[in-house]
Formats: sequence, structure tokens, C-alpha cells
Amino acid sequence: MYNCFNLFAYFQFIFFLYSDIFATESVTMTVRRPFVYWAQDERLLFLTIDLKDSSDVSYAITGNSFEFRATGIGAHGRCEYSFQLSLFADVELEKAGQGGGSKLLYVLKKTNAMWWPTILNDGSRYSWLRVGEFYVFLCFYILDNVIFFTIDFDRFEDPDGSDTEDDYEMINMNARTPEAQMDAITQRILDECRTKPKTKTDFINDVKQFAKKCNYLLIQYLCAYNITLFILHVYLLFTLVFNFFTIGNAYYNSFWQSNANIIKIVTALQLIDVAHALVGYTKGNYRIGLIQVCGRLAFIYIIDGCPDVQSSPTTFILIFAYFSIEIFRYPYYAASCLKIEIPLLTWLRYNAWVLLYPVGLLLEGVTMYRSIPYYYQTGKYSIKLPNATNIGFNFSFTLSIFFLFVFPFVAVYLLKHMWLQRCKKYEGLVKKLS
Repeated sequence: MYNCFNLFAYFQFIFFLYSDIFATESVTMTVRRPFVYWAQDERLLFLTIDLKDSSDVSYAITGNSFEFRATGIGAHGRCEYSFQLSLFADVELEKAGQGGGSKLLYVLKKTNAMWWPTILNDGSRYSWLRVGEFYVFLCFYILDNVIFFTIDFDRFEDPDGSDTEDDYEMINMNARTPEAQMDAITQRILDECRTKPKTKTDFINDVKQFAKKCNYLLIQYLCAYNITLFILHVYLLFTLVFNFFTIGNAYYNSFWQSNANIIKIVTALQLIDVAHALVGYTKGNYRIGLIQVCGRLAFIYIIDGCPDVQSSPTTFILIFAYFSIEIFRYPYYAASCLKIEIPLLTWLRYNAWVLLYPVGLLLEGVTMYRSIPYYYQTGKYSIKLPNATNIGFNFSFTLSIFFLFVFPFVAVYLLKHMWLQRCKKYEGLVKKLS
């Protein structure tokens, strides 16, 4: 008797459900509609389809038409469900995914951002198309990271919302999860995500991702740095050449006074190259770079302190040689950062020094030799006795010792290093070609 009563109640429920569907839509028994909950804001439309264990899901969006078809467990048991909505205005897909538990969520972007007075363009109302009054949880898996999206449909307005008896749902109300329980489930999931320890693989992947981002930024920085230094060297070199051809030999007498500060600044900026090699940003030998840059700075300050050599043609040619070398080096480094091989630029980088380096070293020796008498007579940069520290220092004597016993070995060392670099580069090119 009890089973008969349950069977009668079941058939009564089915009859009531189908009579409502037939009265509102006039569809055949073979067409099943899932419950669809919707909400909107000014920019987006949210559709949640209540379908468990869904499979063979297909949907299409054309203008203002949204068509859906899938197999799953809904109000009519496990079968195929489908529907078609003629929306109020045109939309396009923003996101689609599996919602919390048994729901499918579609986030549609409105072509024209505005509040819709109704969801359907003809103003129709279907019993299976409801205004959402619950929380929907989305779970997207992106690169091993679980991101939870929570959409509170109570926050969205229902422009055609109604509290009349027509606004009902044909579902088992006892099966619906209360908001408080859903909040508790959400909090538990978030707590588990926060407290779940990362595995070694997760940590390594995170480090790799961070390293890729840092490497990209580092490449952009190095490229920008090399291009900036190239522009500065070209500007200074152009200034020297232009003024020389404009003024002539008389420019020797004034070029140092008008360009000394920028020469010092641009040369000092080359110390950043040394820092790059020191911290491992570049593969260069920071010791060689330190010798070259500090040596140039030392000679610049020797020239700056000795008026006798400032107006000399040898000084002009020395500065010209310094900056001519760099206008080939910096664009080569910038291209290397971007993995670009320019044959002409590579050839200039590893061959221009063959002429410019010996000329520069020779003129450095001439500059030292001509400045020693001036520093000896004036005592500039020297520390004379007596003084509070009782320490004396003779700059001209130190410069003489360096010129005779240190400078030749430094010059040979630098030339040897450049030659080995050139040989190594061409050996690599030969291997690539072979």
C-alpha cells in the first residue's frame, strides 16, 4: 500500500511538471528542458544549467541566439536536454565551465553594455528559465593552479523579477542547499587550498615560471641599456667629427672643455657592464671589463688635470678611438640579447679592435709621457709632507713607474685577450657552418 502511494505521488508530480511545460511552451514529450538560472549586470549575462553528470555538451552562440544540448541527469532523469533562447540583444562568449557540483556555467558578454529589461527579446517567460537565487562555484584548472570563482546572484538585479505565484520552480525544495551550508562549503574549500602544502614539483614549476618572467624582463633591460649606451656614444662621436670638419684644427683647442663632462659620464656608465658580468647577467669577464673601464677613466682624469695635453691632436684621436670601439660593441650586444645574428655587425665587433686598440694603447702611452713633467712641476694629485697623517705621495713618480713597468704588460694582456676572443668566436662560426 505504501509503495502504491509513492507511485501515485510520483505520477502526480510528473503530470504536474509536464502539464506546466505543455501549457507554457507547447512542446512535445520528447523535448526535455533543464532548469536554467540567469542573472545579469550591466556588462555580462550569467546562465547556469542545472544538469548532473553532463556529457556530449554542445552549445552555439549566434548573435542573440543561445542554443544548448547535452545528456545528463536533470528534472526528467538521465536523458538528452536541449533548449534555445532568443536573448534580448547580441552576446558573445566570455567564459564557459563546470560549476559547483552539477551545474554548467556560461558567462556571456553583452555586445552593448546595458541593463536588459528582460532576458528574452519577445518577453516570453518559461517555467524552466529562472532568476538565480543561489551561489555558483566555478573551478578552472590553469597550469596546475586551482582558481575558484564565486558569483553571488543576489547581487545582480532582476529587471523583470516577480514575487507572484507564476514565479515558481518545479524542483524538490528539500534537495536545495541552503546559503549558509554553501558558504560553509566554500570556506572549507578555500581553507584547504590555502593550507595544502606544495609538492617539490609544484615548487620547481613555480620557480621556473618566475625565472622565465625575470629572464624576459632581464633581456628587455639589457637590450634597452645597450641601445642607450650606443646612442650616447654615437652622439658624442658625431659631435666630435662634426665640429672637427666644421671648425678644423682649431677645434683641438676647445674640444676638451666643451665635452669633458659628457665624456666622463658616458665612460663611467660603462661600469654598469662590469656589474652585469659580476652578477652573472652577461657572460663577459668582469676583470677585463674593470681593467678597460677603470683604465679609460684614469686616463680621462689625467687629461682633465693636465692642460698641456688637452689641446693635443693625440688626445682628440684617443677619445675618438675610445668611442669608435664602443659603437660596434653595444649594438652587437643588443642584437645578441634578442638572439639576432647580423654578419656585418659581428665582423666589425671582432675586427675593428685590430686597428683601434693598438692606436688607443699607443696614444695612452703618449698621453702619460707628455703629462708626467706637468704633474712633477705642479705637484697636482700629490700629497706633500709634512701633513697630519705624515704620509707622502708623488703622483708623477707613481705615473712614471706605471708607464715603464706596468702599462706594457697591461697592454699586451688586453691585446691577447681580444685576440683569443676573436679566435674563439670564429671557431664557433666555423663549427656552425660545418
